[in-house]
Amino acid sequence: MSEPAHHSTWTTFGLMEVGESTLGVNIANLTEVQPIDGLSPLMVSHPAFLGAMRLRGRLIPVFDPRVLCGFPRTDTPPAIAAIMAHEERLVALAVDEITGLAKADEAALQRLESGGAAGAVCSSEGSTTTAA
Repeated sequence: MSEPAHHSTWTTFGLMEVGESTLGVNIANLTEVQPIDGLSPLMVSHPAFLGAMRLRGRLIPVFDPRVLCGFPRTDTPPAIAAIMAHEERLVALAVDEITGLAKADEAALQRLESGGAAGAVCSSEGSTTTAA
């Protein structure tokens, strides 16, 4: 009997720089990017939570992707919010720069199982980190 063929699932990601790493956000979830003019504190105790930004009358929680992937937080204030939607909720990741688009084989990505980042994945190759 022959083995079943491996079917690759390719996904397009919006690429962003976060410190020394590149972050990829699945474009199916990426709604927009906005500059972060300021963050308001909220009563949230998650270590990756940076604050909330106002966008068209809504408060959107902003998280540090470095902390979500197990790296230490930096003192540099966040510059850009990558805003993502899931169902009716919006959440943002703080990034330094928007750099483009790329396709990746889902089989090459390792899902992040802890840290409150459901749907986030960290690549097993190089320094690429992605959030699905």
